[in-house]
Parts: sequence; structure tokens; C-alpha cells
Amino acid sequence: MAAITKIPRNTGKTWRVTITMPGIKAFSKSFITKRAAQAWAKKTESDLEIARIEGNSLARNLTLSTLITELVNSRTMNQATVIALTWCCCPT
Repeated sequence: MAAITKIPRNTGKTWRVTITMPGIKAFSKSFITKRAAQAWAKKTESDLEIARIEGNSLARNLTLSTLITELVNSRTMNQATVIALTWCCCPT
């Protein structure tokens, strides 16, 4: 279930979506517009429901190499970590 909350800020307001579902740890994300928050909540809940119904076949077919490639491409790590992961886990 998604809950959308208006968060007042000094620079305006933001909208926080908090999603809670049985068996899944609650998580949230913030948005500038309420419309964007509603769209993300709807899509995320739909994706989670599909994954629950299908038994999450995507996660079952995920390999370590694929996971590391996705992590490296997400650009959330520093360059040294990317190089280390690529060198030890995904030799080309």
C-alpha cells in the first residue's frame, strides 16, 4: 500500500511516497510534484504485485555477473570500486 505525504520545505514542498507491502521492507522516495509521486507509486505497486504473482522469476534468473554489471552501470560507486568489481568478477 502506498502512502503519499506532503513534506513542507524551505524551498517549497515535496511529496514522499512510502510503500509498505506484506513480506517486503517499507521503502520511500521523494518527488517534486504530486503527479510524479502518484505515477511512481502506481507503477511500483504494480511491479511488486506482478513479481509476487509470478514468484519473482526475474530474481531467480539473475546471475552475479548481471547484478554487478547493473550495479556498475548505475554509477552509484566510486571509480576504484567499479574497477575492482569489474576486474575480479567480470573479466572480459
